[in-house]
Amino acid sequence: MKTLIVLLVSMLSVSAFAVPALSPTCAGKVKIKAPKNGSGVYFDRDCTIAYVLPPVAGSIALEAVAGSMMLGECRTLDNFMKVFQVRSDRLLKLAKNQSKSSGKKNGGSVLFPAPSEPSNPVDDTEISEEIKKLRAEYIEAIEDLKEIWVIPGATAQFTYTVGHETLVEEYRKLNPQMTFKAIPIREAKIKLARTVGAGESKLVLPMVLESALPGVVLAGDDNQDNGVVGGEGQSSQVTFSLAGACPFYNSSTEQMASKISAKQLSAHAVANLTYMYELQSLKKYTAKYNLGAFVRRVQSSESKGGFFSTKTINKLIVDEKTTDWFEITTYTEDGRDVYDAGFAQMIKAQMIDRALKNISVLINGDPVEAPAMTQPPANGASAASKELRKCPHLYCQVGAGVLDVANAIFGKSKSVAEYIHNHDTWVTETESSYNMFPFLGTVPFTQNGG
Repeated sequence: MKTLIVLLVSMLSVSAFAVPALSPTCAGKVKIKAPKNGSGVYFDRDCTIAYVLPPVAGSIALEAVAGSMMLGECRTLDNFMKVFQVRSDRLLKLAKNQSKSSGKKNGGSVLFPAPSEPSNPVDDTEISEEIKKLRAEYIEAIEDLKEIWVIPGATAQFTYTVGHETLVEEYRKLNPQMTFKAIPIREAKIKLARTVGAGESKLVLPMVLESALPGVVLAGDDNQDNGVVGGEGQSSQVTFSLAGACPFYNSSTEQMASKISAKQLSAHAVANLTYMYELQSLKKYTAKYNLGAFVRRVQSSESKGGFFSTKTINKLIVDEKTTDWFEITTYTEDGRDVYDAGFAQMIKAQMIDRALKNISVLINGDPVEAPAMTQPPANGASAASKELRKCPHLYCQVGAGVLDVANAIFGKSKSVAEYIHNHDTWVTETESSYNMFPFLGTVPFTQNGG
């Protein structure tokens, strides 16, 4: 066996390293101190820049709160929520009990549909009449809530602070030897919501009807476009739904709280910022092939009359048991960035094509062209390549060229054995690519931001 030859082929560029990366090997090289409210950093490929994630927590405040004339409906909303809770609990309990007794699973989205599609049909053969009746009552409770939770309940001056840039400065002070930057935020949403029920029967009631702040999730519009939220925070007037306002309205005194702290808000609602950022993922493959071993395979196939056939050339490319002349390994940092099932076949076909053309140069002195179609008679190889060209796949198209070149080489060459002896060598090719992929993070709002 000859010495291993290594050829490196890469799609790298200088800019490929100047972005936050998913898995650089920086953990053992760079030690940094983290501020109290820090949630972590990602390095670039060179481990020279640390990209700071938003903090563990942000702060929020609601001031100048003014209730609407509809706050008298808070009791109605509370009653509807209690009815919903009772019905969802009964439905869930009954479904679980019948599942145990029958051995069939009842539950999930069939019994507890989304509020946007409360009348999803059910399979009558799968659930009992009692469950169907309770499910109808459960859906009725959802419809009652939908009618009332979007009524305007109050307005307030809404102020939130994330403190992303402030956190970056804290990292810089603790680690003056390192370059820190805020990781770019591509999209963000601020969500304020109340929940009623739990588990499969949980219902989310959006709290905000109108807002001038970008990215605030409005009632009934969970799929709205995301807004880019400023790093340090913003302030704007918002209109709360009845579901958002009623927890802070005293029905006995008919008074609305003029201020709402983060602590008070968190007792009744979920308040957080969800953001999206991007990280660079590495994907690469290493392919090895042995020209001498490959020619032995070709020579063996040709001597049996098998190589010059559509069936055999496809088998040669598709066959996974080719370790005697071809191997390929792949690596990816992100599971979303993978090579598809036909990738190895495509690379194998390209290498076969390249190898045979290389052999034709070494044996004949010039690249061998495919035999002209006017040359009579058309032998098996020419006929096979003509059929292969009808195949829509790339490896089939390459395979057609392989047949033509192989036909020319092995039809003329008298030194195949000598070539095998002189080129029993493994060649390695590696190719890398870098792609950006989205990741999500959450900043919960607290009283003091951590």
